[in-house]
Amino acid sequence: MTSPLAAHPYAPVTAGPVRIVIRHRADAVATGAVVRDFVRAQGMTNHHAVVAATAAVELAQNIVSHGGACGEMSAWISGETLFVRAIDRGPGLTESPAMFGDVRPTGSYGGSGLGQGSASVRRLMDGVDVRARVAGGLEVIARKSIRWEPVL
Repeated sequence: MTSPLAAHPYAPVTAGPVRIVIRHRADAVATGAVVRDFVRAQGMTNHHAVVAATAAVELAQNIVSHGGACGEMSAWISGETLFVRAIDRGPGLTESPAMFGDVRPTGSYGGSGLGQGSASVRRLMDGVDVRARVAGGLEVIARKSIRWEPVL
């Protein structure tokens, strides 16, 4: 079955990825601009650009606050779905993560947040998958169904 967006001139089948190395809070802020610009360059709506940028910033802030301030963000489009991925090298989790549920980190990097960023990502995106990495840290992949419109 062919995707209904495949024939649309503003709907590339695949775009990206864009990658941003996260080491400082300034990198987390810059992530929002990079992801927003990437999404808009693909012809997506301003709404989707802001949603993706906000989710990316929240995930990048988590890398700085809880992931050992060492990680990577990426965003790409596959078919009708936008993906935003965060990988960190932090302490990991004590139990299997359930979409940023009530999981507790195994260590602390001085984060003072209340978990609001994770909840925001869950609300903004259509789905969030969280996996503990064998080498330590987490991989978070958030996805959003997209609607294509021409960039004016």
